[in-house]
Amino acid sequence: MSTVHFVQHAQKDNPVAKKGEPYYWCHFKNEDEPRFFKTRPSINDITEPEFLSLANELNDQLFSLEAKTTEEVYKFICDFADEFRTLALSQQEEYNNLPESLKGSPSGTLLQERADHCEDIANQLESLGNHEGSFEELLEEVRSIQYRED
Repeated sequence: MSTVHFVQHAQKDNPVAKKGEPYYWCHFKNEDEPRFFKTRPSINDITEPEFLSLANELNDQLFSLEAKTTEEVYKFICDFADEFRTLALSQQEEYNNLPESLKGSPSGTLLQERADHCEDIANQLESLGNHEGSFEELLEEVRSIQYRED
């Protein structure tokens, strides 16, 4: 999660505030420019970009998986399961660090749903270790597993 900074009086105009007006800003590690907010950003505003960019990157890697042998596919499966488990843990930690009053809120629910969904994907991937179909069917099944936020 990115740290939110409050500026009481802007020193110069920016995308959300004119000189002298208050604003909030934060910087995401995978973005070049900071993001500006007129009002205090919600937890969704500061968690979504990093999480979704990582989830989408994993989706792209799964979908474009290139492997020549079943053993290579099984190695990728283990690696991707670990990556999705890491994402699940990060979302669970963010949920656990929320104040109790926010855990039942839409933001808290979203974090918990993300953690659960990533854990489910990791389990789905690991269950493919017992796949009995052809190499092509295994590859197709791996490629069909995607993180989707409804």
